[in-house]
Amino acid sequence: MNPEPRQLRAQRWWLLTLRGVAIGGIGILLLLMVLGIRPVPMGDALGGLLLVAGVCAGWFGLVNQRTEQDGLWLMLNGLIDTGFGIAALVLAHQPVENMIDLVGFWALLFAFLQAVQAMYFYVGLHYGSDPRVKILHGLLVLASGGLAFAVLMHPEPPADPVLLTALLPMLMGGLLIALGSRLHHDAAVAALR
Repeated sequence: MNPEPRQLRAQRWWLLTLRGVAIGGIGILLLLMVLGIRPVPMGDALGGLLLVAGVCAGWFGLVNQRTEQDGLWLMLNGLIDTGFGIAALVLAHQPVENMIDLVGFWALLFAFLQAVQAMYFYVGLHYGSDPRVKILHGLLVLASGGLAFAVLMHPEPPADPVLLTALLPMLMGGLLIALGSRLHHDAAVAALR
């Protein structure tokens, strides 16, 4: 059996999909909060989703570190997500505003790390220079930066960021799923060469 396909399977690409689902889940959680529906305590749910995202990114990065150039990026993403997940669990019974601020600071670090990753991809050091990966990274920078701005800067009405705060993590989750799919495709193509 050819070692490349087995190596691609060992990389556990499904972890990137699960990470995107967890990040999108943060948006759904925030949307429920905006609608006044709180089925579970927000801090516990936010912490759980961030921990899932962090473990998925860290695990994928650790497995990929031997075979891919982006393993370190995902390990750093995992560290940030896990750290904020633990913080959310510790602060779980604080006022909702504290949880929203926590989301803002997480989005700020997420945007910073995505911006660095985007620059890495824009100079073409990974899988040639797939323009779709570059576009997805750029959109992730815009979405996460927009979330950080909307949460931390609290624009005054009529530019109330409440709905935007809920929609942007859902967009980020979808973009992460698309990015993981694209990276998987590019890795498969690179393995065939």
